[in-house]
Amino acid sequence: MAQSMIKLIASVRATLLCLFAASAAFPFVVGAQSFTLTNGVATYATLTNGSVVTLSNQCELRITGATTPITGCLIHLNSTDAYFVMQNIRPSVVVSSYLTQLRINGAVAVADVNCRVVQYGGAGTIVLPHSSTFQPLQVFSGPHFTGTSNNLSHYVYYKGTGLGAMNANISSFKLKRGYMATFAEFETGNGQSRNFVAADGDMEISILPDVLDNKVRFVFVTAWRWTSKKGIAGNIQSGLDLGWKYNWDNREFDTRHAVHPHPPDSLVAGAWLGLESARIGSCTRLQRTGSS
Repeated sequence: MAQSMIKLIASVRATLLCLFAASAAFPFVVGAQSFTLTNGVATYATLTNGSVVTLSNQCELRITGATTPITGCLIHLNSTDAYFVMQNIRPSVVVSSYLTQLRINGAVAVADVNCRVVQYGGAGTIVLPHSSTFQPLQVFSGPHFTGTSNNLSHYVYYKGTGLGAMNANISSFKLKRGYMATFAEFETGNGQSRNFVAADGDMEISILPDVLDNKVRFVFVTAWRWTSKKGIAGNIQSGLDLGWKYNWDNREFDTRHAVHPHPPDSLVAGAWLGLESARIGSCTRLQRTGSS
């Protein structure tokens, strides 16, 4: 019996030595990480070459690696609440080098067409699977999301009769993550007003403050960007690693352009570009409403 055990141990030892020798010449290759996310946040430094990741429902995939972290991978964003973050790669690089590896409901991701690609902190990027026609705000005539409801788009001035049945008839609302909504008392945007930002998640306000409850006659929604605090004015940003700057007609993905108003007569023939063109990339320009 003892001799049999000795022979078995010797045989196992020999097998292990052969395996170690083989592994030195032919390193083991880890299989692709193909998986599905349906909720929560998953963080990886890199994904194995060839991985296929599917995101649905409300979830987020974060990649922290800064050098080719998703080589050969395919990432599917199958819900408007599925977000993809590359924490150490700038938006311009994501657009030029990684966006072809993303699918939005089966279609190749295209910035400002079927998705938004914007700054996320100092050197990161977030991809939101929201098309240019996405409506991030839902308003309700009653408190606690009751009564008549309507969905509103971003970069559209909703004023007075333009709000239809919701004019002076909004009591609660739901705002999707990645957007900012302004509600004001008068059609000009003046009077009592409040700004709401849904940065870290969806925002649900079950009843507006008394000064606005069923008194809103102006609504404007813009895209939110997770911009770092460091910025400057003018063309002197070289080497400063800025998150934003104040300048005319900036369209860089990596730098947030500080909002500034243009007078209405600047939007006519041969003058500065209008709001529709200005909102592409990182630039947001507002036409002045009401009195100066």
